[in-house]
Amino acid sequence: MANKQTYTTAEEIDAMRETIVNAKRKGTKKHSKRLPILGGTLFTIVVLLLVGILITVNIAKRQGKTPDLFGYRLFMVETGSMEPGLPVGSILLVGPAEDPSNLAIDTIVSFTTQSGTTVTHRIIGVLKTDDGNIAYRTKGDNPLNSPDPELLTPDRVIGIFILKIPFT
Repeated sequence: MANKQTYTTAEEIDAMRETIVNAKRKGTKKHSKRLPILGGTLFTIVVLLLVGILITVNIAKRQGKTPDLFGYRLFMVETGSMEPGLPVGSILLVGPAEDPSNLAIDTIVSFTTQSGTTVTHRIIGVLKTDDGNIAYRTKGDNPLNSPDPELLTPDRVIGIFILKIPFT
């Protein structure tokens, strides 16, 4: 019994190529109309969001406030009070505290001091004041620091630390 080999003819190969090209064209026609519309819409949304952020930041800066977006703020570390964990020059992302009167020890918080300065320190103690309210004892992580002299009240909590962006 002889092995009979069959070969594909040039015409058959051309027909297969044409079938493949036609199949590719059909598949791309469905998406080719939607893709530019979707891309343009997404681009417009991103541009509008960035313009909104820029306007919000400028308005807040003119009013002497810290800019925020949906309760999230960026702060730059300006002193060594939280070194080595948060070195000078780092950018901190701070998010809103759900319940400032129910924060735990070891939570890093950004807050306003009674003199109006913004500080980011760690809660080292939770205390009840004489009038029954909650107050926090805070301290920078730098081992040379002492606990902060004034107690932190929940109404002065700006937010809780989420992450740092190193810029040094």
